[in-house]
Amino acid sequence: MRILPAIAFAVATLAAAPQAQALTLYDNYDPFQLGPVGYQASNAADLSGYCNGAFNCGWINVYSAGFTFTAEATGNATRAYIPFDLLWTAGGSENLYSVSINDAQGDLIARGVRPLSQLAANTIPGTDTVLFDLTTVTASGYGPVDPLAPLLVEGQTYSVYFHQFFGPLSQNAWYKSNEVPAQGQATQYCSTNVGGACASFNGFGYVGIPSTAAITDFLPAIAITDGNGYTAASIPTPEPASLALLALALAGFAAARRRA
Repeated sequence: MRILPAIAFAVATLAAAPQAQALTLYDNYDPFQLGPVGYQASNAADLSGYCNGAFNCGWINVYSAGFTFTAEATGNATRAYIPFDLLWTAGGSENLYSVSINDAQGDLIARGVRPLSQLAANTIPGTDTVLFDLTTVTASGYGPVDPLAPLLVEGQTYSVYFHQFFGPLSQNAWYKSNEVPAQGQATQYCSTNVGGACASFNGFGYVGIPSTAAITDFLPAIAITDGNGYTAASIPTPEPASLALLALALAGFAAARRRA
C-alpha cells in the first residue's frame, strides 16, 4: 500500500519538527518537583496580615517579601510560578495576590494579580505552585505582553516582590527555594494599617519591631518564563502544526483502509 510510506514520512517529520521551547528567564526551583530540586515547606517568608493582639485589632501587621535576582536569559517575562501556603482562605474572591518585577532603577516593568477564586484553577496538581500571568506596565497602566519587546535581559539585575494587597487577614507564607541569598539580597517587609513600626507582644506589652528585616538563610521560590511556560523535562510540548500533521497522516491511513 502506498499510504504506508506516507505515514512513515509524516511520523518522521513529526519527530523532527521543532517543539515549542519554554524559555526560563530565572528560576531557583522546579515548579513540578518537591524535595531538593523544588520548594521546601520547612521555611517560608511571611506574607500574612493579622492582628497583633489576641482580643483586638488596634493595629494590623502586614508582611510581604522580595529579593533581587539576575536574569538567566533574555526574553519577555510572561509567566511567574510561586509556591505559597494558604493558611486561611476566608474572603473568597476578595483576597488578591500580587507579584511584581522591577528593574535596577526601581521602575515597575511587570505585574501579575490573582484573586483567591482563581488559585485552584491555576495551581500545578500535587503542588502549592500558582501560575501568575504577567502583564507589561505602560504609561497608561497595564497592557498585554509585547512579544517584540523583551522585559528581562540576561545578566541584568531585577527585583521581585510578592504580597497579598487586598483581603482579610490570611497569614499566608511564600515557600523557600534551595538557594541561599547573598548578603542584602532578600528582605522581609512589614507595615501597619496605622503607620509607624510593626508591633510584637513580648510577654509584657506590645513593642515596636523593625519594618524591614533581612532574609539570611533562603530565597523565596519563583520561576519566571516566557509565554511557553515552564515545561518539565519529561513532558514534550508538540507545536499545533505538528499535531495537525499527525492527524492528517492518520486520516489518510483511515481513508486508505476504507478504500481497500
